[in-house]
Amino acid sequence: MRKKYAWNSVRVILVFALSVFLVQWPSATFAESTKVAFISPDGRNVPVGSWRNFFYPNSFLPLSYLPDLSAATQYHRTIFGSVLPPCDGKQGACISEVSYQIGSGEWFSAVPTSDQIQRDVYIGSLLPNGEWELLETKLFPEDASKNLPQGDAARLWSFPKAPHGGGDGYQVSAQLSGGYGTNGMYTPDSFNLQVIPQKRINRITSQDCPGTSIHYQTKRLDPLGLCVTNYDFPTNINIRIKVKLATFLYSINGWFDSRIKDLGIDINSQQRVLTIEGKPLIVPTASSREIKYEDLVGLGLPPISPEVQNAQNRGNTGTAGVERLNTPQALENFLKLGTNILPAALGENTIWQISSLTQTMENAKCLDKGIVNGIVSTNATVYDSSAPKWNQEDSSLNFRVGAAHTKSNNDIFQGYYSLTVNKITANCYWGNSFSNANATVSVIGQDGEQNVSTSSVSTSNGWVNFVASGFTFSAPTIKVKYVAPKPTPTPVATESPTPTAAALKKTTITCVKGKTVKKVTAFKPVCPKGYKKK
Repeated sequence: MRKKYAWNSVRVILVFALSVFLVQWPSATFAESTKVAFISPDGRNVPVGSWRNFFYPNSFLPLSYLPDLSAATQYHRTIFGSVLPPCDGKQGACISEVSYQIGSGEWFSAVPTSDQIQRDVYIGSLLPNGEWELLETKLFPEDASKNLPQGDAARLWSFPKAPHGGGDGYQVSAQLSGGYGTNGMYTPDSFNLQVIPQKRINRITSQDCPGTSIHYQTKRLDPLGLCVTNYDFPTNINIRIKVKLATFLYSINGWFDSRIKDLGIDINSQQRVLTIEGKPLIVPTASSREIKYEDLVGLGLPPISPEVQNAQNRGNTGTAGVERLNTPQALENFLKLGTNILPAALGENTIWQISSLTQTMENAKCLDKGIVNGIVSTNATVYDSSAPKWNQEDSSLNFRVGAAHTKSNNDIFQGYYSLTVNKITANCYWGNSFSNANATVSVIGQDGEQNVSTSSVSTSNGWVNFVASGFTFSAPTIKVKYVAPKPTPTPVATESPTPTAAALKKTTITCVKGKTVKKVTAFKPVCPKGYKKK
């Protein structure tokens, strides 16, 4: 009897343990061991006497820095950058919320860490005497009287329900940068928001930092620094970030580009909060083949100087060009290389990022119509680095993109493009009628052929959303048109036109009244009163 009781007790414990396991099981479905982010090759992979260009989606390095007023380089005296901190009630501009979900599941809040580590040196300029002048990074408080946002470090935020291959840390950064004037005022004119799955190890030498990672010095001349490893995002993750911008909200008007799929945007003008939501995009790295130095000029590319050639020969390597993808030169070089671009990508990265775009006279139309005029999202490797260009002839917004034809596994690379336009800006471009308009999104290849699997247009919460997907590369132009219907003319009542005499023929009828007979000849003969037609 005691043994039976003991076995029942064990069975109850097992059932209880199993029930606890089943209750906890859903949270375990979020776990995913993602791979280390792809890192593009460099000049060490190019043979002596050759040049090769790499187009890879590099992540910007968000840092806080103030102008050095005593610098010899004018550029260093007039620039600043502010990485916004998590909100703690002490500043007007800050990150107020970071949340995430997997698939269509529950939303979870991410938590910022106290990590405030950043690189010691932001940028260097070579002086005429051959020495480098370095601009140091620093942390500083907000100064509203000078229009200066607080400068913090790009911190890791914990996503405990969405771990990646290096843990559950994600670098979340919002950065305002711009210029500094002689009047002592700061002018933010650039905004960047980015999330990167990341693992950090501090106080480590570059020799101990793995080859798949990046080593940053955190203090000048100190060999110990920060070893950073980036990872791919977990599958089906959706991220939402709210940034309080205070009066700085009105400093970031214009166009933006992004690496975000199914992007959603909300601007709360009263609370001055910008909310961005969406999923990461997979972006491939493209590369040219190896090209001999003497063949570059024929492609319209700049020659490699003799000094660089000699230096590379001594190092027994060729020369590599590395393109920042959101610059005008990247797309132009991609087009010039043409068939020299390898048909397959070298690798792919998952990216979640949004940045302000350069404004040019070509797209100056309607720029003053909204806080954010529009956002372009694409998974293309290279693309126009300014707002979509307005084509007056056919009332379209045009945007050029480019990528390798296939992914690194030789699968056909399917393009994605979305354009989210502030409705006020859209009204400026296409007029006020959207209800019955004819919207088209076409992808036109270099040979003139159109290739697009799906396209859609929708409106929601004051935004017009255009999406095209399933098209192939390389270097097509995307054309967005929104043509209002022609008004239907209002019918006007008019009298029937009177036919001319020449168009009619006289006829004769016979009319009778008793024994009296009369003949009547006319265009429309009618018997007199009292007579009947015979």
